[in-house]
Amino acid sequence: MSGDALSQFMLGEAYEEGADGFTVNTKIAAKWYRKAADQRDARAQAALGRLYEFGDGVPANHQLALDWVRRATAEAPGSAMAIVVRYEQEKPPNEAKATEWLLISADAGDVRAQNRLGELYDTADAGGNYIAAAGWYLKAADQEYPKAIIHLADLYFAGKGVPQDYGEAVNLYWKSIKRGDRSAAYKLGALYEEGRVVMRDPITAMELYQSVADGNPVARGRLLALFAAQMPMPGPEVDSLAWYREAAAKGDRRAQEALGLRYEFGEGVSMNVVAAYALYELAASAQDQPTRLPNFVRSLRPPETSFQQSIMTLAQEMAKPGNFLSALDRFLAQPTSDYETD
Repeated sequence: MSGDALSQFMLGEAYEEGADGFTVNTKIAAKWYRKAADQRDARAQAALGRLYEFGDGVPANHQLALDWVRRATAEAPGSAMAIVVRYEQEKPPNEAKATEWLLISADAGDVRAQNRLGELYDTADAGGNYIAAAGWYLKAADQEYPKAIIHLADLYFAGKGVPQDYGEAVNLYWKSIKRGDRSAAYKLGALYEEGRVVMRDPITAMELYQSVADGNPVARGRLLALFAAQMPMPGPEVDSLAWYREAAAKGDRRAQEALGLRYEFGEGVSMNVVAAYALYELAASAQDQPTRLPNFVRSLRPPETSFQQSIMTLAQEMAKPGNFLSALDRFLAQPTSDYETD
């Protein structure tokens, strides 16, 4: 009787990891992996291959390891990656072995392996084989893998392994951001701030900087400095917070966004994301904006639904004539997530 492959795999995993009260025993783990692997369970085939590669619970046998992992990649292209990680974590890392196994998953179409191979070739230590790096990045980028898209953009920007093409680099940076990876946002923001290879656009630069400002102090510094440079401040001796509050209360949309930045990043005030986004919403809602303002609410929003309601309620209260400062200060005095007005 063959038994259930999933249960057999899970039993093997429990013995290998010592989970759920099982005592670690890789020999028994290998037995259960083999039962599931014989039923074409890809996870069990990959696990069995890993045990043969490192001689865990079975005699080390590189050829059997290759055979089992290659079977697994037919269903799960990334099946060699656990072996790659083991070799890369050795002291020193065994790059030759890691590369051998990376090729198996990369050839099977795994984007992580393709991107990692690109990274290995994209180094001086590897002789700087940028043509090979570009080829692997392109394979992963064609599958919409954001990290590979960014790496490929870097090569186009530098003209390494591909013809130098600033326009293609910028397009790829934007593509990676749209795919959910903001790693290139600071680099792209700097291009728009300086007007290098793109038209100078400080508004777009600020939006890009803000999208990574939480984890990038340099981006946060550039964002605040660039925004302050856009403001018609009377002079450096003026209390900027007081000036922003007064101007914002009079309906100055830039001042409202400037206050929002203060509250988002805790610059001279206590950090308060609801106040920040309410100020952004208020500024963005104006129909009579004399100039284009950064859209600071487009890509960043607090996830809590209750915060969304608080943001809109506070923005609506601040929008009432003569109510801006009283509504803001009342909220700041009692900043609950279920903010309500009297």
